[in-house]
Amino acid sequence: MRVIRGQWPPTAVPSTPTEVFQQQICQGYAQCLITDRGLAMETIAGRRNEGERFLRWLGERGGSVRMLDLTCELVDAYVTFRASTLSRRSRKLMACQLRSFLCYLYSNGRITRDLARLVIAPKLYALETIPSAFRDEEVRAIIEAARQDRSPKGLRDYAILLLLDTYGLRDLEVVRLQLEDVDWRTDRLYIRRSKTGSESILPLLSTVGEAILAYLRNGRPKTSGREIFIRTLAPYHRLSSLYQMIQGRLAQANIRPAGKHGAHAFRHARAISLLRANVSLKQIGDILVHHTLPTLARDRRIAQGITQAPTTSQYGTDFYQSIWRAAGRVGLPLQACPIRRCCHQANSFTQQ
Repeated sequence: MRVIRGQWPPTAVPSTPTEVFQQQICQGYAQCLITDRGLAMETIAGRRNEGERFLRWLGERGGSVRMLDLTCELVDAYVTFRASTLSRRSRKLMACQLRSFLCYLYSNGRITRDLARLVIAPKLYALETIPSAFRDEEVRAIIEAARQDRSPKGLRDYAILLLLDTYGLRDLEVVRLQLEDVDWRTDRLYIRRSKTGSESILPLLSTVGEAILAYLRNGRPKTSGREIFIRTLAPYHRLSSLYQMIQGRLAQANIRPAGKHGAHAFRHARAISLLRANVSLKQIGDILVHHTLPTLARDRRIAQGITQAPTTSQYGTDFYQSIWRAAGRVGLPLQACPIRRCCHQANSFTQQ
């Protein structure tokens, strides 16, 4: 149905003047987030949903068509209503989304007062919790489970998991990876950092390159999209996130970790492995990019709490120091990657 209609489930058709008014505001808000802010579609969807929820709440009180009458007391009442069922972290996200929507209403003359600054979010402390991280044996089991799956989905997931484990990339950095971002002739991988907006150049490890190439040859659907990793079912567009895929592979490997484990758990696991290999915090910060020193301190707390003997992974110190050199710190050449013999075939995908 999504292929036929372009969207499924379909957008509800407003049936009252109030609903028409609310939809017009939210459509304008979403368009502003796209054109003026350039935010990810997932972020836009979350902010729009909060705006729609706020307007519906006002509508139930007969106030949606009188936006000019919006007061601080009404905003406080809504925040209290929403916060009653949310965790502290979710309350902070809700407050940020509501601020964004109120800013839009004020900048477009829908309300007469800037109420966004009056929305107070709960304080979250950087070191109050220990982040989730996979253990080495869990990472090996997840990757092995995907490696044995030779279906198009298995080829895709195996390549993604290797990227997460090898480079400690963020979810969106993998999802947004495009065909042009792999330079097969120079064995380099170009990563657009989702937090800083900068670009990192990483050496393409042969294991990772061969996994990506196997997916491009035998798993990737034919599509005009430039993203490397595509949904296995129509419509063929890029993945929205990696969380569900990772949860599926965890279940396949019969791993049930406590807490929420997504792409970030691979990232923290990579930081821990580098700490065990006596790589300096400065180097790890350069390698993982925007992995701040307080966050690295949390990873050190995890590493110190694990009693097993320190081990260096197959992508250990030497590999990550080569990444450090690739970032321009030291002018040393990188070792050639053996997948260059496939570069002509790989380039044919880039030029599609």
